[in-house]
Amino acid sequence: MEQNHQAWHSLDSAEAANLLASVGTVKYVSANTHKTSLAWSSISRPVQELQVQPPVDLFLICPDPLIFALSCGLPRSRTLDKQIDGGSEWEQFHDIPSTPLTAISRIASIQERRTSDMRHMIRSIYEIEFRNSEGKLIGIARGTSLDFEVATGEKQ
Repeated sequence: MEQNHQAWHSLDSAEAANLLASVGTVKYVSANTHKTSLAWSSISRPVQELQVQPPVDLFLICPDPLIFALSCGLPRSRTLDKQIDGGSEWEQFHDIPSTPLTAISRIASIQERRTSDMRHMIRSIYEIEFRNSEGKLIGIARGTSLDFEVATGEKQ
């Protein structure tokens, strides 16, 4: 463990409580063969050169969970000076069906900490659940937004 590691703590404010209660507009998404082929071609050989049709993974349907959640109407904290994308992760529990999935976005957590140079930082986790037509959870995508103070003299 790092010596200067600062733990994340729950953000206790009225604004955070309101944001945590936010749920985005429900969207219906499906695996599009053309989009899937393009995505696979961008990270591998062209699909037509592969021996087997590549599987449709959740990251192909939702390549950027933060942008997806924001497009569903969820707010992004702009409390501090600068916002950046803090990364994405995907958990897929079942194969992606050919029928549309229901995507429900929410703000899963908001936490704060101080950086090693004592600047304030807020981390918001956006979570999108993907369910099939029977309501079975197919997977979850998470996107992180970091909102932080810039150091004195640093460009914004």
